[in-house]
Amino acid sequence: MQSEIRRRAKEAPWNFAKVGSYGTFSTAESLPMEFLQTTFAVSELSKITLARDVAPDELDFEMLMQRDIDEERAHTKLKEYLNPRGSKSALPGEHSVFFPPLLVACVPTKNNKVLSYYPDEEWDLTSREGQLIRRWGEVIQLEFYTSESVEPTHHIKSADTGERAEVDLTSVLSRFNLSQEMEAGAKLVAIDGQHRLYALKELARQSESTVANLIVPACILFSTSATEASRAYHQGKGVSGIPNVPQTFRKVFVDVNSKVEPVGAHTNLLLNDTNIGSLIMREFCEKVNQTQGKRGLSCVEWNIRSVKDSTILSRRHSITSIGIINKALEECFGKKNPVSMMRRLLDVEDSEISNHLQELASTGSDSGIAWDNFSLSQRGVIAKQVRKGIVNVLYRMFFEINPYREAYEHYTESLERWELRASENRADSPDYRSAYHTLTNFRQPKKDQPEFRIVDKMGKDERAWRQEKLSPIMDFALFQRSLILTLRDLMEALPDL
Repeated sequence: MQSEIRRRAKEAPWNFAKVGSYGTFSTAESLPMEFLQTTFAVSELSKITLARDVAPDELDFEMLMQRDIDEERAHTKLKEYLNPRGSKSALPGEHSVFFPPLLVACVPTKNNKVLSYYPDEEWDLTSREGQLIRRWGEVIQLEFYTSESVEPTHHIKSADTGERAEVDLTSVLSRFNLSQEMEAGAKLVAIDGQHRLYALKELARQSESTVANLIVPACILFSTSATEASRAYHQGKGVSGIPNVPQTFRKVFVDVNSKVEPVGAHTNLLLNDTNIGSLIMREFCEKVNQTQGKRGLSCVEWNIRSVKDSTILSRRHSITSIGIINKALEECFGKKNPVSMMRRLLDVEDSEISNHLQELASTGSDSGIAWDNFSLSQRGVIAKQVRKGIVNVLYRMFFEINPYREAYEHYTESLERWELRASENRADSPDYRSAYHTLTNFRQPKKDQPEFRIVDKMGKDERAWRQEKLSPIMDFALFQRSLILTLRDLMEALPDL
């Protein structure tokens, strides 16, 4: 009967839920980082996204969070640890496995891009008696017990509205609207433990029964202070530089990985938000990417994992490395050098710019800028200055001035021949397509892959050509560092440079 038909209310968007124990990391001087300690069954790991799968169409160094996965390490070491069957060192019944929790960031996304802010927070203490519901648009919802709760209790204050409540820390229900492709919503992005996650997914795909009973600990992080309302509130109080969602989780990633053996030396360099050298290197990579695209960036080593190899040229087709340049900049302009030289490098000596930086300095801190210490609010001004100054100098040095310009042109000619070969109807055309894709996506092929022979031969040919036509000295880290030293000497000798 049509008269009995009722219009249905809009259904809640939640398509995934987790129960866990709630907590907050917060000190007197920090913004709160909320978290939910929980577990994932192996069948639920598909809900967690690898960082490299966010914003996949183009490189974005602002969003870089350990995108690179060392697939060989995940396949060999981690998979053998999880499933030692066949290993001579593993005796039946004597092998135990355990992983520390995966660190997972809950981030707002749209079109596979991480958004800068969560929707504004809403509180609801009325719809369900004895419960507090906190909602951030159609991204996430957290449900707490209040008056009916048992110990331990926790005092919560809304960053947006200032509302307060006492809640139970246990049995907190989190609901997520996990976005798919073009949809807006949330993504659960692994910011620590990506190799563990990758190995588990691969093992489950190849041998589901091996890990069928495995329950994986996880800590889901929420940067819920990063809302537009919260930013407006703090700006009204005269506080600038409140970090947004990407900045918050990038800082967490750096903090976590700088306290243990680095998983990627260049990755940690690019992600550091309060180091002058890191900022210059990220802007330099952005400049190369915007000007020359993936071909140009594939000549700059920016994703080397090994600390030992991060300050030398590891690949024979490379022109330079951010590790080499950063080390030279720190030696010539860093904390052991006069602050005046660093300020000249950053082009912040103008009184108007200097006064602006002083206004943006963190409360209670020195208004000056240190090589490895400046406020997030100052970062935008410094980045603008280095983009039009030292970044352009570095770009010209390695892409417009001989012999590096000739080396780059010869390299791109090799890639163009690969593209032509890949378009032909030949038996090895797929191998050339794979080789081109591998190199321009900043990966090194494994020896058992068909494109390895092509990439390896090209590297040898590039090195031989440079030694014959140019000079082998151009590839030495010491020579490249001497270029930066020469720049410093010129700046000292010519005050108006």
